[in-house]
Amino acid sequence: MPLKESEGWRKHLLGGGCCRRPEAKASSGSGSSQSSCPKGPKAMKITLTPSALLLICLIIQAYCNEKDAEQRPGAATQPPPPQHHTSRPENHHEKYSKRPRGAECVRCCDPPERVSAYPMYQPMPQINVTILKVGRRKPLHSNDYYQTLVFDTEYVNLYGHFNMFMGKFYCYVPGIYFFSLNVHTWNQKETYLHIMHNGAEAAILYAQASDRSIMQSQSLMLELQDQDEIWVRLFKGERDNAVFSDEYDTYVIFSGYLIKPNSDP
Repeated sequence: MPLKESEGWRKHLLGGGCCRRPEAKASSGSGSSQSSCPKGPKAMKITLTPSALLLICLIIQAYCNEKDAEQRPGAATQPPPPQHHTSRPENHHEKYSKRPRGAECVRCCDPPERVSAYPMYQPMPQINVTILKVGRRKPLHSNDYYQTLVFDTEYVNLYGHFNMFMGKFYCYVPGIYFFSLNVHTWNQKETYLHIMHNGAEAAILYAQASDRSIMQSQSLMLELQDQDEIWVRLFKGERDNAVFSDEYDTYVIFSGYLIKPNSDP
């Protein structure tokens, strides 16, 4: 509908068109009443309630405003520019929020983070290094003094850290070591030896006197420092103490392994 026609309809409805009630005029010669509305084919007889009239006025007003906006030059609406993910309202809210940065929402169903009381250590694959393996093919009997068990057969002596003449192992690589001693007992005699660490008795190997000879063993793990000494000692002769061996077989074996150097994490 053109703007002029809409204005005319609004004036017609509000200003006293056919929407007004007819007023009765007494004529001098007749008692009939005449309507003030025009007669003929263009006459419109409409009776509107105040609420319907108000609704029509609002619709016409909105229609006129829309037409005015379309006819105004340069008023074409453009679609809003796409919103970047960094300019979202929630990001602005988080940017200017008074909540501390460390506080984060966690769902109640999420499992709590486990905090270990011990430092995390990643075990690294390591291979035990056999540093020594020596044997003795001669028997040994006790006397009035302590005797160092000297070995005469060398199987493994890595870097020469075991002194075959002294019968002692000298530590040049600090760390954790594992040592084992295997001996053959003598019939009707005790077997009484110690694995010594810097002059102190670290472990004992003992077997009671018996009619039968047996193989007896002892092992231990030690943490050694630089220049520490390890050797095997036979107890002194207040007891009938001996170990058995012969030149054909090796019955006495002493072995050592480097488990973990101190330089490793």
